[in-house]
Amino acid sequence: MEQRERERSQPAFFSRQVKYVRSFYLDLAPPAEASLAVVCGGFERCHPDYLIDRANFPYLGLEFVASGRGSLQIAGQDVALRPGLVFCYGPRTPHRIAANRDDPPSKYFVDFVGADATRMLLDCRLAQGAWCHVDSPADIQRAFDDLVHDGSRGGAMANELASARLHYLMLRIAAALSPGHEDHTAAFSTYLRCRQHIEEHHVRLTQLGETARECHVSEAYLCRLFQRYDRQTPYEFLTRLRMNRAAKLLEDPGHTVKQVAAELLFRDAFHFSRAFKNVFGVSPRNFRETFDDSHLSLPQRIGTQ
Repeated sequence: MEQRERERSQPAFFSRQVKYVRSFYLDLAPPAEASLAVVCGGFERCHPDYLIDRANFPYLGLEFVASGRGSLQIAGQDVALRPGLVFCYGPRTPHRIAANRDDPPSKYFVDFVGADATRMLLDCRLAQGAWCHVDSPADIQRAFDDLVHDGSRGGAMANELASARLHYLMLRIAAALSPGHEDHTAAFSTYLRCRQHIEEHHVRLTQLGETARECHVSEAYLCRLFQRYDRQTPYEFLTRLRMNRAAKLLEDPGHTVKQVAAELLFRDAFHFSRAFKNVFGVSPRNFRETFDDSHLSLPQRIGTQ
């Protein structure tokens, strides 16, 4: 019921062709003199039939593909929609976004206006109708997660926080742009393929060697790919995914620590508890007690949905 009420109150340009959406919207008619104002933003997991076809748009829009595939037509260009893609549109920028039915995308978006907005986009080598790939998608995903989190909180400082987060996001994009990305397209594609495999199979994957074999690369090469394109090792990435899954299970009082350890294929509850504490700083038992008392969910340490 709450989800349906929120969908009815969303702006008309929000797509309803989504399986899941986490979104916020602030001032849909920001003051004309604003130097930078965030209008809305969010994360969406698209339906296989997701299709956006616009000849125009009232704001500047920035999108980032976190996973999945699709196609993008923007300003007369045909671009493959894949993880790590960042693209920008706005007024007078025709764009068409379509999902791959077998692997629909999950993506972040933010819409904004302001006298400083165009200059900031140019600083990170973007403009209306432009697109690029980033070397460190995990950094961009975390920056977007922080933006959506602060934008969703509301309150007197929501607009200022969202604008600051957007500025930071653009700086992260500028720092993560692939230098001469055509020179390492094969390596970057392999990294994205391996990263997606880990995301999809993290519940049963327990060892780095096993992960590398399933990705058809050597363990050493997998580590080099993450060293080159990310800010964490593949094992750290896998472990954080698994512990976030564990945290979600522990929020259900019907799951014991021992059951969660078994579901994530740990050989016993002791080794699971040690891994959980290494990531979050508290034991599974203390985590459950703390969040049972406060009725809060553990903030996502990474943007995996």
